[in-house]
Amino acid sequence: MSSFVIYTLDAPSDTFKNLHVVVSSEQDARNTATGLDALVFKDGQPWKYFDSHGASFNISEE
Repeated sequence: MSSFVIYTLDAPSDTFKNLHVVVSSEQDARNTATGLDALVFKDGQPWKYFDSHGASFNISEE
């Protein structure tokens, strides 16, 4: 089972902050992050970026 941690953009400081949400399903992670400026980590690794317009982008470490 995977775990997803969600960080959201804090507009005043222009930094990402932990939303303190940990979910265990990909669908729950998508539902929570959609509509937010959010970075989602899957099992501790960068997974997706969601923008405030509902788009998502794959991210990965290289």
